[in-house]
This record gives sequence, C-alpha cells and structure tokens, in this order.
Amino acid sequence: MEQLLALYLIFFVVYLVKIRHSMFFIPADPGIDYLIDANRGWLENLTILADGQLVVGYKIIANSISVLSPRSHALAMGIVIAGLWALGATFIARFYSKITNHLMWSMTIGLLVILAPAASESQLGNIGGTRWLLYLVVALMISNTDQYFKILMSNRRLFGLAILILLLGLTNPISFALIPGLAVTYFWQWRSLSARMSKFNLMVIGLILLTIAIQLFSVLQTDREIGRKSTATYFLWSGAGFYWKFIVFAPIAVVGVVLFLLQRNHRHIAHSRTILLLCIQSASIYIATYVLAGISDRYLIAPYVLSFVALVVLISEIGVRRRKIDSMIMVTSLAAACLASILWFPANTYLTSGLSWSNQIDNVVEQCSTDREASVQLVFSDGNPNDVPCDYILGNQF
Repeated sequence: MEQLLALYLIFFVVYLVKIRHSMFFIPADPGIDYLIDANRGWLENLTILADGQLVVGYKIIANSISVLSPRSHALAMGIVIAGLWALGATFIARFYSKITNHLMWSMTIGLLVILAPAASESQLGNIGGTRWLLYLVVALMISNTDQYFKILMSNRRLFGLAILILLLGLTNPISFALIPGLAVTYFWQWRSLSARMSKFNLMVIGLILLTIAIQLFSVLQTDREIGRKSTATYFLWSGAGFYWKFIVFAPIAVVGVVLFLLQRNHRHIAHSRTILLLCIQSASIYIATYVLAGISDRYLIAPYVLSFVALVVLISEIGVRRRKIDSMIMVTSLAAACLASILWFPANTYLTSGLSWSNQIDNVVEQCSTDREASVQLVFSDGNPNDVPCDYILGNQF
C-alpha cells in the first residue's frame, strides 16, 4: 500500500510540475461551458449534450468543481485533473506490475501515461483530456490478457470494469475502437475460455455497443451530422514543426518496431499476446480518430501511450542484451520517448497565453453585480476573449 501511495504522489507531483504554468488559466477548448451548465443543476447537467454527444465524465468533474468559487475554478480544475491522471497512471502501473516483474518498468509505464507529448499542446490540466485517460485505462486493462481473464472470473472486478466501460462510452464516442482488440482476444481463446469468460467477454463488447447506440441516438436528436468532421485536417500542413511530425508518426513507428522485434524474439516472450493486443489497440484508435477527425494532438495521446507501453512490456520480457541490433533498436526507441517527454514536458503556449483566471474574475465581479443577466469578456488560455455570463461569475462567491 505504501508503494502505491508513493507512486501516486510521484505521478501527481510530476503532473503538477507539468501544468505549473497553465493551471491558473481556463483551457480555451472546451472553455467553461461545462461549468456554466453545472449551475443548472447536477443531474440536468449530466444529460446536456456537447456537440451532439454525451460527455458524462466531463460533467461529473464539472459538477464537483462548480461548488467552489468561480475565481478558483482554473486552479481547482488543474489539481483535480492532475489527481485523476496520477490515479490512472498508478492503477496501470500496478496492473502491469506482474507482467513487467520490476518496479522500474511498472513506473515507466505509469510515467508514459502522464508524460505523453501530445497532451502538452492543449490537453494538460484540461477537462477534455479525461476522455483519453478513460480510454487508456480501459484499453490497457483489456490488453493485459492475464489480468483481463481474472477480471472476467471475479464478479466484483467485472462490475468495476463494466462501470468504467459505461462511463467511457458515455464520455468518449470513439470507444468502439476497443472492439477489434476484444474480438481478437475472443477468437484467440474461444476454445480454451470457460463458458463464463466467453460469455462475459461478449458482454463487455455488448456494453460498448450499447454506449455507441446511446451516443448515436443523442446525435440524432440534434442537427449535427454523423461521420467525419467537415473541418478535419488529414495531412501535415506546410511548416509543421518536429513536434507535430513526432507525435503523428511515433505511434506508427513504434508499433512497427515492436512487431518486428516480437517476430524475431517470440520464443523468448511469455506475454506475446498482450504485446500484440497493445499494438492492435494502438493501431485501432489511431485509424479510427484519423478517419473521423483527422490530425489533432488530443487524438494522438492514446495511440502514443499504447504503442510505447507495448515496447516497455517487450523490453521487460527480453531485456536489452540478447542481440546487438535488437538492443540498439529498443534503447533508441525508449530514448526517443524519454527525450520527447523532456523536450515537450511543460504546457504549450496554447494553454498559457491568457490572463490569470482568478484576477480576471476579481476585476469583473463589481461590474457583474449591477446586472446579473449581462455578459463580460474574459480571456481563456489561448489569449482570446470570450463572452462569459455574469450569472456564472457571481455564483458561489466566497
């Protein structure tokens, strides 16, 4: 227990250091709409659609933050999000500890979860990034076949997984990308699985399909179209820097490296199916988000982490001393992840170009007190002004 608490505190502090410059600003995307909606009532807020989608996970976080004074919302959001990412990283590190069989590799997996460079552009300390934390937790759970089958055999653990999947599906409509990995698991093991495991594996797939149906029904209640984003960007633009090239191509390259090394060393790897499933999950979410939404930093967090976790599990299995060429490839790939985590450690200017949220609120409270129905312009993290209702600004002032 002490070891888990120590890991959590390490991950929490590391994440807080990452957002030390951005935690005093409100992220421009999605802004404060979720916090404004929370004023209408907690239960009602859970069912309010965002761009035609249910985002229950966001709304739960917004509801918990809304009880505080609006001037503290930016700081509170940063701390809460840091706590959630640290909790997710700790859980995954513990979940993979029996496969890696070494604290260093388990800790490395946890750090990969919170140090993904793609998050530094717009998702650090951002309530919007929690959908990808949920996706990563579920994807990493069902990819670890040893632990996943133990979950299917335990009613308590299975109930916990079902809650996570429902929360994920009602927060992230791209949860369907988990299905290929689950289907592969089923067909790999269908002869050896007990009747219970086979039935509940299909139940997990059924839960995901249920949430997809609910999300589709929600979209159909609006005038939004189902399918690709009309504004999606599918090719790197002229002048795209090394950061964008790295986060776009790193997941593809690492999956390729892992598959190459897996083929060369499969006789020495006890958990080859877990590694292969991690690669499938990485490729699945990469393709799904690219087809539907194109290139965007937020969509590259999950495939990046999944691909590098596969690499870490592979290295923990075969070590770095077996063959010179294999060792060189593995060390170089892991070194690239370390260098990227250092280069793009702090939050990008998109998250730090605004004005302190608390100071802005203090400056307009008196103005809003004369007309609660009015709106004022406040600056979000990208430095651009946005209309904010005085009713929100005057809420829970203390």
